[in-house]
Amino acid sequence: MSLTTFLQQCLTGISLGGAYALIAIGYTLVYGILRLINFAHGDIFMMAGYFMIFAMASLPWFIAIPVTLIVTILLGVTIERVAYRPLRSAPRMSVMISAIGVSYLLQNLATYLFTALPKGYPEIPFLKKIFRIGGLSASFVTFLTPVLTLVLVYLLILLINHTKIGMAMRAVSKDYETASLMGIKINKTITFTFAVGSLLAGIGSILYFTDRMTVFPFSGALPGLKCFVAAVFGGIGSIPGAVIGGFILGLGETPRAPMGQPTFRLSCFSSVPQGSLVRRRPIKCEVADMKNMTKNKNKLYTLIALVIIIGFLAFLQSDTAEYSYQISILERSAIYAVVAVSMNLLTGFTGLFSLGQAGFMAIGAYVVAIFTIPVGSRASVYYVSGISPVIANIQLPIPVALLLGGLAAAAMAALIGIPVLRLKSDYLAIATLGFSEIIRAFIAAPMFDTITNGSYGLKSIPGFPNIFAVFGLAALCIALMVLLINSSYGRAFKSIREDEVAAQSMGINLFHYKELSFVISSFFTGVGGGMLAMFMRSIDSKTFQVALTYDILLIVVLGGIGSVTGSVVGAFLVTAGRELLRFFDDPLTIAGVSVPLFRSGFRMVIFSILLMAVVLFYSRGIMGNHEFSWDGLFRLIRGIPGKFKKGRKKPSSAKKGGIH
Repeated sequence: MSLTTFLQQCLTGISLGGAYALIAIGYTLVYGILRLINFAHGDIFMMAGYFMIFAMASLPWFIAIPVTLIVTILLGVTIERVAYRPLRSAPRMSVMISAIGVSYLLQNLATYLFTALPKGYPEIPFLKKIFRIGGLSASFVTFLTPVLTLVLVYLLILLINHTKIGMAMRAVSKDYETASLMGIKINKTITFTFAVGSLLAGIGSILYFTDRMTVFPFSGALPGLKCFVAAVFGGIGSIPGAVIGGFILGLGETPRAPMGQPTFRLSCFSSVPQGSLVRRRPIKCEVADMKNMTKNKNKLYTLIALVIIIGFLAFLQSDTAEYSYQISILERSAIYAVVAVSMNLLTGFTGLFSLGQAGFMAIGAYVVAIFTIPVGSRASVYYVSGISPVIANIQLPIPVALLLGGLAAAAMAALIGIPVLRLKSDYLAIATLGFSEIIRAFIAAPMFDTITNGSYGLKSIPGFPNIFAVFGLAALCIALMVLLINSSYGRAFKSIREDEVAAQSMGINLFHYKELSFVISSFFTGVGGGMLAMFMRSIDSKTFQVALTYDILLIVVLGGIGSVTGSVVGAFLVTAGRELLRFFDDPLTIAGVSVPLFRSGFRMVIFSILLMAVVLFYSRGIMGNHEFSWDGLFRLIRGIPGKFKKGRKKPSSAKKGGIH
């Protein structure tokens, strides 16, 4: 590589790093104030690209730019007001899932409004003007981006350190309650923070898309993820750290392109009543009898429910051609239930926030696929680079392959857990997310083509013989995890979740039990990945992108963190809900008039809105941290008529002429 080429790449990397830095500052500002990872920030950046496209269609560039920035600010402020403010007192995971829901909504809304096809970004003449310095040549935006970034960062630091609103931001970031007692208006301060972050995202969007010239609904996902990594790498909550992280990421990414390497790699940097002395035996016996009667009734209800479920599954299995669609929904739901419960074991019961599920699912899926594809079909699968002689003639039974896939995922988790489980909170999340992407990158790497078939993926994977096999295996996995949760190991996990200091003082080895929870969770995640490979019959590395982890996290939070039955219910609701809303994608005609809203993409918009509504009204999930019980179900049913009567009852003591 010549010196000129090297300097050219450095210049491009610095420019790209400047755009990353502006977006990363938005992450770090919001996190510094709310301790919230704003997953929707990358999509605000994407929407700013669309705003610029439509503004430039009818306005000159010097008016279109401020209009775009103002609309982007309004979007960010609206998101904070509608999606985040009502969840201030909710569990942190609920706020996070709200952020994921907003991200889904913006992506799906952009797809619905603008289609999934890339749209050309308008050319701003002065930004595209080419300048030459010695042997270097670049557009004006390449030189402008790092300079403008540093200027904006300097102004932002002045704002935070030398203004009243900046002092309020710093106070709120330290302690909500104390800041409120000092007379600081918390809501206005947070709104201002979102406005500043959205402004920087808008500016970064203009600088970024000017060089790339196209915008599509998912164009903010990868840059957003990169900038989140940059913010964490630099020290999330630190503005200079976000800037340094952005520039390092831009410089580290750019030189890879000419070498034919992927342009993005995530790094691992990343109760006995008191008051009575006499025990009355008859009462004790009566209570025991009542308990036994209740247990017997619950067992009977459970048996009846199992018979109904088995009968329903047998009915579907009797005509697989007719009910193939329904069967596929139920099978996918059961598979997601296994992975969701395994994630809940780690997050809900142990208190460890991991985002590496997609990577462990990929390990399990590829192990199962490699060792179950019929030997006679492998030549047609590995038709590009051939297959390694080591695995060419090895074909394992499906149960053995699933077990091996789980063990492979568990072994990888054991290795990864040594460095990452010493991290906490969001640093643990980004580290596991980084390893997940590294796993996916290795799977797609050309050097492993003879094993994983690289980017071509694997096909001809044998499927499940019937729906009972899927449900039986899912039930077995979930039952084993429930037994673990109710054992002494599960109690140790819960104690770590509640208070690590107290758990350690009781003699619990924190790292040992964290590692154990991480390994066991990854084992069942790997089994779930293998089941998904058998369900899909063909896989590739793109199947296991970060969005898959977000889907599983959505199921866990929606069902209730710390609730096994909640995760199961959430898996079926989310999977089935997406399919049941498909009629929104079909054209609708009423009295000969076509309803314009009903077209392709409207389904996912509605799904995203429903998701947001559920999160806002059920901030702790549908089940909370409770498990399903027949007594609770019957109490709920018995209480419904009373709620309706209460709603119809008019207040008799209401007074006129004032608010009481």
